Amino acid sequence: MEHHTHREKNEEEYVVIRDKLHVVKKKIKRWRSSGLPWETEEKKKAYDQNGNSLGIKKHGYWAIWNKDGTLQQETWYDMGKLLRQKRYEGGKLVEDKKY
Repeated sequence: MEHHTHREKNEEEYVVIRDKLHVVKKKIKRWRSSGLPWETEEKKKAYDQNGNSLGIKKHGYWAIWNKDGTLQQETWYDMGKLLRQKRYEGGKLVEDKKY
């Protein structure tokens, strides 16, 4: 069973119930006023059949864009830990670090 709601213009929330496990998924997308994408963040909260919390998982993606629309930097993270970072100059990849 899946339930989908829109709280804000760029925010989606899903509630999934699987084998008596209640999972709330929240996906947030943010854009700059120029219309360029900036950040996507996803949070998952799990609860057992009695409503007790089984924890939260949080992962996301950030992108920084130049005024001309080319990428400047991309960053991926999971549970607050940096996973990967890419840096661009003139729209070309110049650095790709994995942590």
